[in-house]
Amino acid sequence: MPEWTNRVSQVGSKLDDRFDALKYRLRKRSGSFKQLQVLPYRGFGNSKEIYLKGRVLSERESPKLDNPEEVPRERIWTNILSTYRRLHSIEVPRAVVRITHEGETHDILTNEDGYFELHLPTKSQSALPWRDLKIELLSPKPEGTNAITATAHALVPPKNARFGIISDIDDTIIVSNARNLLKAAYTTFSQSARGRVAFPGVGAFYRALQSGTNEGEFNPVFYVSSGPWNLYDLLVEFMQLNQIPLGPILLQDYGLTEKQIISASHLDHKLAQIRKLLETYPDLPFILIGDSGQHDPEIYRKVLEEVPTRIKAIYIRDVAGDDRDAEVLKLAEEAREHGGELILVRNSLEGAKHAVEKGFISATALPEISGEKIEDETNAATEPDLK
Repeated sequence: MPEWTNRVSQVGSKLDDRFDALKYRLRKRSGSFKQLQVLPYRGFGNSKEIYLKGRVLSERESPKLDNPEEVPRERIWTNILSTYRRLHSIEVPRAVVRITHEGETHDILTNEDGYFELHLPTKSQSALPWRDLKIELLSPKPEGTNAITATAHALVPPKNARFGIISDIDDTIIVSNARNLLKAAYTTFSQSARGRVAFPGVGAFYRALQSGTNEGEFNPVFYVSSGPWNLYDLLVEFMQLNQIPLGPILLQDYGLTEKQIISASHLDHKLAQIRKLLETYPDLPFILIGDSGQHDPEIYRKVLEEVPTRIKAIYIRDVAGDDRDAEVLKLAEEAREHGGELILVRNSLEGAKHAVEKGFISATALPEISGEKIEDETNAATEPDLK
């Protein structure tokens, strides 16, 4: 980073911190922290420790509909207001949060943007992949209210996991049009989780990967994106609606720091998160899934270069033009030189057929993936315009 950029970042970060502190004092004095919430993000860990992150926010009032019976319908302005609320969240800095896990309590302070994160030691062994952790907000605590609590869920892969899956989100599982700025903005701001479109068959394909080939097998799925944490709840709802396996979602904090003027680049952020997962599970190989729209092929080829024996396959969804396809195919040749496979696929069914050949999923899963793909394509073709 150039020296002048570094200095601007440091000064800007300090001004931003002071402004946040001033906002906090004013809100505390005015009593605007009356509707507080603790929002835990899904954590993950291994037999020794669990990593957990979350945020303390002051809730904004939900936008009102003209007619409550219209909730299932897509309303552009309602969705835009909801997105505005997400992106302009009221964070609560210096809040004290207590996490209770395995009978032990851990108190932690939120940072200037309302985030808390910590590594918790764990001892218990369980065949179940998800662990529950209790979270309580100790301070600030509005008068006349009950205790503000939440339950966090952390994924600890069971011993029968044969591999893990690391997937991108935008234009990999959800149609985002990330290469087109105007289309991407329209999709992000005007559509709710119900209105967002999943790629045909993606839910069934991911469920098959999670289930593997053996009865009782559970392969963990992780989602890595350079999108902001503010969209976390929308992504969770979208995955639930489309029956896409739930897993930790690793997003990005958009803000000013002493080291950078804006958030980390798409490439740097995703590489850092993937490396973190590889370090957390040193004995677990991975399947990487992304798309050709941005830099997923380059990022995944870099990962393959660093840990060639741990990447079982790389699936890249083809969402770009012929020029980009040529670049991806060249990266596929480089992947083969490192002993790996980078496969450019047009749809989920193509990826699933390759997964069957490699023994990642059972052939009995193909009819369900094919059927869901056809159903999704039919529903997308008949989807009415937004009102």
